[in-house]
Amino acid sequence: MAMRKRSGQTVSAQWRLSGDNLGRFIKWLTSQIRPPWVHFYVRRGMDIEPLSEDEQQPLNIKALGAYISAARNKTARDGRSDRAVWFHLSADPGTPAHISRDITGSLLASNRMGIQLDFDAIRAWHGKCHRHHPKCRVTLSGGEVFDVEQVSLPSRCIEIELENGHVKKCILRETQGEKGKYIVLSHRWGADTETVRTLKGNYDCRIGKCTKASCQDCETPMTTTLFTDAYELAAKLGVVYIWIDSLCIVQDDAEDWKRESAKMADYYQHAWLTVAATRTHNDGGLFGEFDTKDLFTQKESETAIYIQRS
Repeated sequence: MAMRKRSGQTVSAQWRLSGDNLGRFIKWLTSQIRPPWVHFYVRRGMDIEPLSEDEQQPLNIKALGAYISAARNKTARDGRSDRAVWFHLSADPGTPAHISRDITGSLLASNRMGIQLDFDAIRAWHGKCHRHHPKCRVTLSGGEVFDVEQVSLPSRCIEIELENGHVKKCILRETQGEKGKYIVLSHRWGADTETVRTLKGNYDCRIGKCTKASCQDCETPMTTTLFTDAYELAAKLGVVYIWIDSLCIVQDDAEDWKRESAKMADYYQHAWLTVAATRTHNDGGLFGEFDTKDLFTQKESETAIYIQRS
């Protein structure tokens, strides 16, 4: 077993885990509990597309978990999966494990590498939901059936302008009943959120109607690290509108807050996608980082299947 830094890089000797060292580690670990029992868990992916009759059902494994216990059988106390150490599994495209769909997991992106895999996964999940989950097209009250591709946009949205496939600029748009699709970003406010929120004083700048020859508010970018990542995500998914409460609601206007807050449930319910930045720090981005020391290959000489500590 060896750590894989990046594709094509040589594995340093210091990271190699020999059979002797691994054996000593397991012996020490199991000696801490007598008698030791190792319990394993398999975390499988979402239901995949139906197979033809002549195809073998794939394993569809996303992650493996294990923990050591004094109990031989999994009980309510000793069999909880939240006590396990979890490892993400991923297979290189084109390898038998990937083609057979036995390994369907993915690794967290490091230094923004492999983020395209995240976009592809989101597209696949969304497409499957659109085709196979009719209940997702019905409001919680059951009184409305809607097409998520063509809904009434929120009163205001951030419109993303692209240039050569990249985000060029963003502007606050008054949608005036226009229909389309949009993404919602749900996140924890940080110090940088306070500096970019929409206020009465910068509203004209945000919607592109400021008439001042020189205006500091207009020069302040309408973004944070998190918002920039959200704009990139929307652009990569082909969605040009995104709703963020701190930007799309005038924060120091009580009447606007009262009016827009009453619509927030509908905004979330009709969104093409809701992005919940639940694991980021207050001022962090959307795409996580991981330490390369947590990434191991199945074999030193092969890079087909990767294991990443959760």
